Amino acid sequence: MNFMSKRIRWFSIVRIVGLTLVLAYHFFPGSFPGGFLGVDIFFTFSGYLITSLIIKEVERTANFNVLGFLKRRFLRIFPILVISVLFTLPFLFFLSKDFSANLDKQVTAALGFVTNYFEILKGTSYEAKLLPDIYVHTWSLAIEMQLYIFCGLIAFLVCFFSRKFFREKVQVSISVRLSILILFLSTLIFSYFYMQKLFLSTTEPSVAYFSSLSHSYPFFLGGILSIFFGINLQKNLCVKISRNRKKLSVIAVLGTFLSVVLLISLSIFANFKSSLTYKFGFLASSLLTCVLITCLRILHETVKKNVNEPRCLLHIAEISYPMYLFHWPFLIIFSSIFNNKIFSVTVTVVVSYVASLFANHINRVLFDRKGEKFSPIVKRHYKRSLAAFFIFLSIYDVNILAKCPKIKELERELITENTIQSLDKISEITGNFKERTANNVAIKNKINETYVLERPNSKESNTNTFTDPTKSNKQLTKTSQNSNVSSTDIADVKVVGDSVALGARKALLTAVPGSVVDTKGSRSIVAGYEIIEKWQTEEPRCQYLVVALGTNGASDANKYIDRIIGNLKSGQRLIFVTPFDGRWDETWNSYKTTQYLRSLSGKYSYVTIADWAEKISSNQSLLGSDKVHIGGNSTAIKLYVDTIVEALNLAKTKDPK
Repeated sequence: MNFMSKRIRWFSIVRIVGLTLVLAYHFFPGSFPGGFLGVDIFFTFSGYLITSLIIKEVERTANFNVLGFLKRRFLRIFPILVISVLFTLPFLFFLSKDFSANLDKQVTAALGFVTNYFEILKGTSYEAKLLPDIYVHTWSLAIEMQLYIFCGLIAFLVCFFSRKFFREKVQVSISVRLSILILFLSTLIFSYFYMQKLFLSTTEPSVAYFSSLSHSYPFFLGGILSIFFGINLQKNLCVKISRNRKKLSVIAVLGTFLSVVLLISLSIFANFKSSLTYKFGFLASSLLTCVLITCLRILHETVKKNVNEPRCLLHIAEISYPMYLFHWPFLIIFSSIFNNKIFSVTVTVVVSYVASLFANHINRVLFDRKGEKFSPIVKRHYKRSLAAFFIFLSIYDVNILAKCPKIKELERELITENTIQSLDKISEITGNFKERTANNVAIKNKINETYVLERPNSKESNTNTFTDPTKSNKQLTKTSQNSNVSSTDIADVKVVGDSVALGARKALLTAVPGSVVDTKGSRSIVAGYEIIEKWQTEEPRCQYLVVALGTNGASDANKYIDRIIGNLKSGQRLIFVTPFDGRWDETWNSYKTTQYLRSLSGKYSYVTIADWAEKISSNQSLLGSDKVHIGGNSTAIKLYVDTIVEALNLAKTKDPK
């Protein structure tokens, strides 16, 4: 910790625990669904360290240099952030253009420290339903920098007015401590309850998670701890600690172990969408971090001065920041290139580690006078070589950003289908459905004009073949005919689906004439159940009910599947479509849903399974870049619709309930 004149031994453990939880969450989200709490460990620790620095400077000088404070924070964060962006952008050459959508805005938001609000305005889910943003992880840096600016200005103003009223250095110091304590405590309370309000008032919890107003209380909690038990302890407190050295060291070791175990436990059991996480989860992780910091601070005072942390801990703590920056882009890149998850995670860790070492080295050469040791001549030539390299890399990256599309192909397809479905529903009510259907292509053309896209090149078309939505009605009809989509004469069918079914909605309406197809992006099985219950109160009820949900996995999906089966009315038949996600493993909720649906085969005479997961698992190249959606791929649409039609024809041969 170069920014502290007095390095506290064992604090590296805090950084390592935070980084480990975040990496575990990103690498194995099914096993560590609450690993995102590692960010709150960093927030709490940052609040503790920053407040310690502020108080230390005020006690020493009875003043606070806000510009110098912000300059040090900026130089610690910004250079390595720039290096990480410059180094990761060229790797996007290996990916579909879907990953480059809005990339210029992502980079601008990351370098401007406003990623959190960029994601809020964009409507992004932290647990992305489509392709995740390459630099979404910089949202935490944005909050930290915003809080640094806030705390710096607060400290400056408090110190300025304290000096107006008090002349003695001690009096100024006490006044600043009390003022910061009151302000931090007030802001903490506001932030905590504002998070609860946002969580309850929005359908997407990511708004409460991303906002610096709602997610800043861990930072202020760490700051309050620093006011009472900061870097520089009072002499009388140091004496008390030294008198009870053995007893306190044992308590500190046990407290450290217990707090780490509890933090890991939270990462296993917490859930991003659970109200308990927002009421108690973030607060619990922050309080446990405060306990951990306190225990490690005591260890520093009680353990002999010649006993230091193992060098491996110091090394990991030193690269924790660049490792955090590099791992997420490389994880997305290598997960898309390699189908083997363990292999892609391993490559991500190795490449991120090497990149982190290089980034730290460059940062020391350019900005740390006490960093890498070179002779003046060698250092001058080395800096020139680095400058030339970065200029070349910057030109290449700017060229990438200049060509990036405005919106993902997958998002455009969903926008198109959602718009058409909404207008179709209105037209059905007003009796203009035929006219509406004939003009659907005009809507697609308008959307394409709004979101100008570069079509995938030949290399990408091997894995992402999208039909051209600007074709005329005649061309679309011809394409549909050539695809030989199966059809059925079964009447009285209702389909409730998510974004995967949304991509095949038009083909479903053609294949099952007279059917009702209600699909929506990001729809969970819980939301689908509510629609089904509404349908079941209508008269007459449909004879065939198709449930194409589960892609947006829910931990309690099985419960709602059982309810749908149990609430089925006499004379009805039920068809479940198994979800599929090319990124999943056995820990994912969507995977568990598919396995549960398969277990129902033959259990109920009136339940039929349309196994989309089995059909597409050997044809994943037909799917979109996210390995989930069928986008505008006519072959994938045909396979999806054929799977449902086959299940309907099979259900016809079975007895209804």
